[in-house]
Amino acid sequence: RVVKQQPGEPNFHIFYQLLAGADDTLLQKLKLTRDPSQYTYLNQGGACASTTDAANFKEVLEAAKQMGLTAEQQETLFNVVAAVIHLGQITFADTGKGDCAISNKDVLATVAALLKTEVADLEKAMTTRVVAAKGEVYETKLTAEAASVARDALAKAAYNRLFSHLVATINTRLAPATQTGAGQGSPRTFTFGVLDIYGFEIF
Repeated sequence: RVVKQQPGEPNFHIFYQLLAGADDTLLQKLKLTRDPSQYTYLNQGGACASTTDAANFKEVLEAAKQMGLTAEQQETLFNVVAAVIHLGQITFADTGKGDCAISNKDVLATVAALLKTEVADLEKAMTTRVVAAKGEVYETKLTAEAASVARDALAKAAYNRLFSHLVATINTRLAPATQTGAGQGSPRTFTFGVLDIYGFEIF
């Protein structure tokens, strides 16, 4: 879903909420525009943005504050979300020598800056593959088609890592404290859970 959607299917809401609700300063810093139709990872399902995206983004910011996320942590969160959006804009061209080159190095540089990594390292991660065989390690160059697959895999991995980290952080914040006095060290009996069953949103 991060890199490909069916007709009428949106990508994850945070992408549209960021574009609609972030102030101009933040969008400029992330090098994003407000129009989701300009981004490959967001426009495949058609017009999927919601009129409530801006308001919902404010709720995301408030929830982040309530969960104790620092300004630096929130910056990292939105940097990764923006990097995923920009990754979908990177294109490749075959060189005719069995490998490929990135056609828009400016977008590559934007992603590298958002992820705080070196441009050369990011380019290598998407245009080459390391193969281990018979105790030796080989580096092979990728065609444009294979590099596109590697790019999409990187985008999915980045989003998955971000989501997993965010869930772990929230769980830590919501973890029941321990009681004091009698029964010291035993967990509180009051907890709450969130149930998210895929498919409810289409009912």
